[in-house]
Amino acid sequence: MAKAQDAEGAALLTPTQAITQLKSRLADGKLFPELLLYTGEEPYYFEQIEALIAKTYSDTASYLYGNDCTYSDIALDIQSASLFVTERVVVVKEAESVKDLDKLIPTILRMPQGTSLVLVYQGDMAYNAKKLFGAFRALPGAQTMIVVSPRITSRRTILSIVSRAAKEHNVEITDEAAEKLLERVGFNAVTITKEIAKLAVIAAQSGRIEANMVEFLVGESLHYTTDDFCQALYKKQRREALSIAQYMTKSPTDYPLPLIVATLYAFFSNLMVAAYQRDRSEKSIASALNLKNAYQAQRYSAALWLFKPMQIFNIVHELRLADARLKGAEEGDYEYESILFSLVYLILA
Repeated sequence: MAKAQDAEGAALLTPTQAITQLKSRLADGKLFPELLLYTGEEPYYFEQIEALIAKTYSDTASYLYGNDCTYSDIALDIQSASLFVTERVVVVKEAESVKDLDKLIPTILRMPQGTSLVLVYQGDMAYNAKKLFGAFRALPGAQTMIVVSPRITSRRTILSIVSRAAKEHNVEITDEAAEKLLERVGFNAVTITKEIAKLAVIAAQSGRIEANMVEFLVGESLHYTTDDFCQALYKKQRREALSIAQYMTKSPTDYPLPLIVATLYAFFSNLMVAAYQRDRSEKSIASALNLKNAYQAQRYSAALWLFKPMQIFNIVHELRLADARLKGAEEGDYEYESILFSLVYLILA
């Protein structure tokens, strides 16, 4: 790889753009770029990239996992050369778990010709590790590909994936069947493609996947956690928060309201402290809240842009009332759904 200052930094690509460019490179007889950084929370698109890796480097791909290796292990692997293998790829999954990943950059610049490094970073590196992300972006753009893949939340995108997956198996899927599939598995693109592959076998004769097939053959694998719900509220993701809340009311014993109220109270009481700090830097917030590091203060810093101090005060007050109602300290017939949605509407206001 050429020196970083000899070329412009790497551009940010969507997964679709990256996959298109990779297919074009391979069709022209070229290899993967020397560095491919995949950062985000959506595994679906990386599975497609991984399929290209398997096709291109069938016998010369090696895998490392961040929980089981150090940056030195990665450096050693990408520096190794062989007289018999001139084209190889090293894939590092769980790269977010590797400490001192920035120390790998000088080695990347000296990799043997024909070697490619693929780093898979679970989460938003641009947000979670700004300096590291900037260091990777400064690498030569001609031989660096940075793919940013946020979680799929668009209905249009997920329905497009459903349709494409059906076509790949030479079947059609009705609109009703597609909706039924989303009801069963949610916006999980990886699960969707696997379920369509199974449905396509049954639908091979008719060439069409019907809603009754989905209902009969696809089990309900959609499952939310209380953390999914709370995170959606912290970020004011209205559609997602309301969808999860509605889902939770179907099985309230799996989502105990006292736990949810306690979790929300802990967050918003801390947020109220942060809101009245003169210095709202992450470092200052971390100090005020006795957090271990500034990284843990990032979600509070982000939430301060979404919630005004008076709204935070009202939310904390309502959470105290909700806790009292759950303990029977207030008279009235308070039900799970009424308490839950009164909190949701107040927080999302």
